Amino acid sequence: MNKTAEARALTLMAAFLWGTSFVAIKWGLQYLSPAVFVAYRFLMASGILILLYPLFKRTFSFSMRILLNKRLIMFLGFTNAVAYFLQFIGMQWTTAAKASILVNTTAIFVAIISHFVLDEKLTLVRSAGVLAAFVGVIILVSNGDLSILLSGRIIGDVLCILAGFVWSIYMVASKSVLKDSNVDATAVSFLMLIYTAIFLTPIFMFEHTVPDLRGWIAILYTAAACTVAPFFLWYLSLKVIRVSSSAVYLLMEVVVAAVLAQVLLGEYLSLPVIFGGVLIVLGSWLVEKQ
Repeated sequence: MNKTAEARALTLMAAFLWGTSFVAIKWGLQYLSPAVFVAYRFLMASGILILLYPLFKRTFSFSMRILLNKRLIMFLGFTNAVAYFLQFIGMQWTTAAKASILVNTTAIFVAIISHFVLDEKLTLVRSAGVLAAFVGVIILVSNGDLSILLSGRIIGDVLCILAGFVWSIYMVASKSVLKDSNVDATAVSFLMLIYTAIFLTPIFMFEHTVPDLRGWIAILYTAAACTVAPFFLWYLSLKVIRVSSSAVYLLMEVVVAAVLAQVLLGEYLSLPVIFGGVLIVLGSWLVEKQ
């Protein structure tokens, strides 16, 4: 397997794990407030990273010295923290399946930002893809009834879309960091997650509750299986493939989340939601096609 194929496989593995997170978060929000949940998730992830540090210390010690002098790595932690905060808050008012689709509009935003920042030009085909995805988002959010756009529950969908937009900035910035040949991908992942936890910690100044057993299970699963593991996999793959390609492959999250949401949460996907999701995926594919 060549490096590109291996990177794609790593991205899909990360997408699968992130896809399971939407159901885990939706379940965990029954027992935890969103702010406390996301803060605990990254604090526990940081604890796991500290325990694992001796295993990676030799491989990325040189990269760590370089990254500690880069303000951009702190920016990655900040944007990641903001995006996760928006997602957790938004998922109080939307389903796990719909949230996975809305958050993954990242693929569209990445294509647009890359046009200006990474010089990945938007052709006519890519522009058509962006338009198709935009229409898909409108159909998905409204569930085929545009009057719902005026209702209160729209706030959850909007917050999830905002999370996707913030993550698009984060992804493009991550690619910029990884362009440095002296930078190790695991080192970037390690420091970025630590900074994310630091930026989320102030939440405890305003709200702090002790989770029950079910809350700790949700925190542990999302910290280990949906944070540490997929971020390491994704950064290793992003070192090799284009950020726009990575964003499209991550759309597998939508499929995983939708299937699990139906099986485990009993969520029903209406035809307009499915059609909107198909348009988003089609639009994303067109964006990546050229």
